[in-house]
Amino acid sequence: MVQVFISSMILGVYITEDIKVGSNPFLLLRDVMDIPLFSNKEYVNLIRGNGLNPLLQNYWMTIHPPTLFLGFASTVIPFCYAIAGLWTKEHTSWLKPALRWALFSGGILGTGILMGGAWAYEALSFGGYWAWDPVENASLVPWLFLIAGLHSNLIAKATGRSILGAYLFYILSFVFILYSTFLTRSGILGETSVHAFTEMGLEAQLIAFVVVFTLLGFVLLIARNGSIPSPAKEESVASKEFWMFIGTLVLLFSALLITGSTSLPIYNKVVELFDPTFEGIVINEPIPHYNKYQIWIAIFISLLSGFAQFLRYREVNFKKYMSKFISHAGVALILTLVSTVLLSSWINIQNWQYSVLLAAGVFTVFCNLDYLLFFARQNTKATGSAIAHLGFGVMIIGILASGLNKTFLSSNPFAMRGLLDEEMIKKTSRC
Repeated sequence: MVQVFISSMILGVYITEDIKVGSNPFLLLRDVMDIPLFSNKEYVNLIRGNGLNPLLQNYWMTIHPPTLFLGFASTVIPFCYAIAGLWTKEHTSWLKPALRWALFSGGILGTGILMGGAWAYEALSFGGYWAWDPVENASLVPWLFLIAGLHSNLIAKATGRSILGAYLFYILSFVFILYSTFLTRSGILGETSVHAFTEMGLEAQLIAFVVVFTLLGFVLLIARNGSIPSPAKEESVASKEFWMFIGTLVLLFSALLITGSTSLPIYNKVVELFDPTFEGIVINEPIPHYNKYQIWIAIFISLLSGFAQFLRYREVNFKKYMSKFISHAGVALILTLVSTVLLSSWINIQNWQYSVLLAAGVFTVFCNLDYLLFFARQNTKATGSAIAHLGFGVMIIGILASGLNKTFLSSNPFAMRGLLDEEMIKKTSRC
């Protein structure tokens, strides 16, 4: 079904003069534009190009789009496994193969997002690598759902719980890939995103693409809900799986918050249909707007990613290992406190919220290092999660260090001294 929809996007077949199916990617410019240049048979020889835009010559730009698209496309496989599980009512056998593909998709999509950040840092001019641009958000939200699904899958595999969560998050990850495609390819973000995506006349097909698979997933999920197994006994609050489940809910909350703000252009368009005088809701300062809420989610996830590693003592025999728990957790807290103070003297911390985030990131690093050094040899298969969470903590510290310590490499002192008029300032800014 997915292949049928995708194939229809490139057909370019006209049913009537006003209705067409797809957009032919092999059309030449002369087929769609009527300008005097094309009346000359030798028009190709008359064209003198300037080559690629310097932004597009950056090597990160060469490799990050195909990496992202591979991550986008691969989310269909966990989605298909989820649909198959619901369809056949085999609610446990699909979890193992889906987990492998979820790991693949999460790794590739996350890598693509990081590559995009590296490109923005080197090539763009907005002063960093992440500006909460709608197109950036369109790739982040499916990844958040995918990571939530991955953790729900691990819970289901270990305890038999959260199978419903795994279904829900894998469905949402693919549905939001389709929704992101609609946002970027319909042209609706043309005035709110710095990414130059244009309208292709595929709005109706893109909407159908989103609606069909959303209905397919959720109708099946509702219809099969009664047959999805769920242990009667609740998970212990002290178990690692319980807090993993809480983490998935936080990721869900984060994704929905981002989606709500990113979808404002659609909301504006819908309201304008009924009220032409509606001026629309616009986020003029996206970075403070998103950071205001997402910083607390990052703090909670960081603390959870660290503290959850100490719950291994509760799972084994807490009374026997209580002294070890206290000593290891205490050392981690002391190292966190000392390291946070030292790093704060280097990082230009601007408010107490950033100090808390820094401490949370450092805590995550030390907790997962503790696991790798003292416990990983007993369960080598679990080292992957510790390394991933340690990397998350390092990334939090890196985001703070690079974001808060950034300086301008060049400035325009003439404009600052009032030696240039407004028009000259605009010209130099464009240069």
